[in-house]
Amino acid sequence: MEDSFVSYLPPTIGSLAMGFVGGAVAWFATNFWGKPISKFLDLRLQAQEAILFHANIGPYLADTERTPKASDDLRSIAAQIGGITATSSPIILWLLRQRGYDLPTATEQLIGLSNTLAEPFGANLSHREKAQKALRLPVVPRSSARDRLLEGEPCSLKSLSQPAASQITNLCREAVAGVRNQLYGSA
Repeated sequence: MEDSFVSYLPPTIGSLAMGFVGGAVAWFATNFWGKPISKFLDLRLQAQEAILFHANIGPYLADTERTPKASDDLRSIAAQIGGITATSSPIILWLLRQRGYDLPTATEQLIGLSNTLAEPFGANLSHREKAQKALRLPVVPRSSARDRLLEGEPCSLKSLSQPAASQITNLCREAVAGVRNQLYGSA
């Protein structure tokens, strides 16, 4: 009777030990490899939400209250992505690079975007597009001929549709009025 109990003991201990080792390996993989990847994917989602939510902020008086929060949101996401870049294992960084993510560029462009939110005339369009490309997000297309003009692309008013030409004409009038106000004060 004792002989049969002793004969089952080594396989049982071996199974328990292998279960423990397997659990330890799974915990290690989840915490040291899965967690940074999961956090990065969450930050990627937050970056897209922040970029789209704050896309229409500009140098307008109405946006002065929104600009600091928007800048802080983008800067916080950039800092967290930079933290992943600085502290993750080389295997994680290699895997993300192989998947097409460029974390250093994303960090740099999100900070650039946060710094240029209040800049006039769409100065932050290139930062936005480069950040979206670095994070493999869908690049939000330029919304109008106004954005293309403000970014410096040459165009002719004759080649534009009537609404776009009117929009550009109104933009020029606003710019001239703004310069007049700065030079001569508001009337």
